[in-house]
Amino acid sequence: MAQLDSDKKKPIGQALLNFAIGSLQAIELGKHGQALVQQAGISPVELVRILPVKDAIPLLGKVAVDASGFVGGVMKLARAANISVPDARAGAGPVNLNV
Repeated sequence: MAQLDSDKKKPIGQALLNFAIGSLQAIELGKHGQALVQQAGISPVELVRILPVKDAIPLLGKVAVDASGFVGGVMKLARAANISVPDARAGAGPVNLNV
């Protein structure tokens, strides 16, 4: 990656930012899903609509954990190759990649 010119490094940094934002969104979706499941306990009529959400919560948690380890390692490699990777923040929007 260090051999790439700056025009090729920029989309790599942007893609890594998008991936990090996606992992942060998985965490938020898991939290919202748990809240929905808890509310459904109040109304059994909603249970049928909530079951898919309940099933997805463990997967979202796994995505968040796996992605954070992956992103951390790749960020170190990218920064060692002088690729600028902005910090991902909760609520940030993805970067449009025009590759």
